[in-house]
Amino acid sequence: MHPYTTHTQDEADVKAVDAGFDEHDIPYDTLWLDIEHTDGKKYFTWDSSLFPDPITMQNNLKAK
Repeated sequence: MHPYTTHTQDEADVKAVDAGFDEHDIPYDTLWLDIEHTDGKKYFTWDSSLFPDPITMQNNLKAK
Protein backbone atom coordinates (compact mmCIF):
# COMPACT_ATOMS: atom_id res chain seq x y z
CA MET A 1 0.00 0.00 0.00
CA HIS A 2 1.21 3.48 -0.87
CA PRO A 3 -0.89 6.09 0.95
CA TYR A 4 -0.69 9.66 -0.24
CA THR A 5 -1.51 12.41 2.22
CA THR A 6 -2.14 16.05 1.46
CA HIS A 7 -3.30 16.82 4.98
CA THR A 8 -0.05 15.98 6.77
CA GLN A 9 1.04 19.23 8.40
CA ASP A 10 4.00 18.27 10.60
CA GLU A 11 5.83 15.45 12.38
CA ALA A 12 2.93 14.98 14.80
CA ASP A 13 0.57 14.40 11.87
CA VAL A 14 2.93 11.83 10.35
CA LYS A 15 2.95 9.99 13.69
CA ALA A 16 -0.85 10.15 13.85
CA VAL A 17 -1.27 8.76 10.33
CA ASP A 18 1.17 5.95 11.13
CA ALA A 19 -0.65 5.21 14.41
CA GLY A 20 -3.96 5.06 12.52
CA PHE A 21 -2.61 2.40 10.18
CA ASP A 22 -1.31 0.46 13.19
CA GLU A 23 -4.64 0.78 15.01
CA HIS A 24 -6.50 -0.73 12.07
CA ASP A 25 -3.79 -3.28 11.20
CA ILE A 26 -3.29 -1.78 7.76
CA PRO A 27 0.18 -2.45 6.37
CA TYR A 28 1.94 0.06 4.16
CA ASP A 29 5.31 0.41 2.49
CA THR A 30 5.53 4.16 1.96
CA LEU A 31 3.95 7.24 3.43
CA TRP A 32 4.00 9.89 0.72
CA LEU A 33 4.13 13.54 1.78
CA ASP A 34 3.20 16.33 -0.61
CA ILE A 35 5.58 19.20 -1.32
CA GLU A 36 4.33 21.24 1.66
CA HIS A 37 6.81 19.38 3.90
CA THR A 38 9.70 21.09 2.12
CA ASP A 39 11.54 24.34 2.78
CA GLY A 40 10.03 26.82 0.33
CA LYS A 41 8.85 24.00 -1.97
CA LYS A 42 12.46 23.10 -2.76
CA TYR A 43 12.85 19.39 -3.43
CA PHE A 44 15.02 17.32 -1.09
CA THR A 45 14.58 19.78 1.79
CA TRP A 46 12.50 19.84 4.98
CA ASP A 47 10.64 22.74 6.58
CA SER A 48 12.50 22.71 9.90
CA SER A 49 9.69 24.48 11.75
CA LEU A 50 7.25 21.67 10.87
CA PHE A 51 9.75 18.79 10.77
CA PRO A 52 12.48 19.64 13.31
CA ASP A 53 13.97 16.13 13.30
CA PRO A 54 13.07 14.37 10.03
CA ILE A 55 15.94 11.85 10.28
CA THR A 56 14.71 10.50 13.62
CA MET A 57 11.11 10.52 12.35
CA GLN A 58 12.13 8.45 9.32
CA ASN A 59 14.24 6.09 11.39
CA ASN A 60 11.37 5.51 13.82
CA LEU A 61 9.03 4.67 10.95
CA LYS A 62 11.63 2.42 9.34
CA ALA A 63 12.27 0.52 12.57
CA LYS A 64 8.67 -0.71 12.81
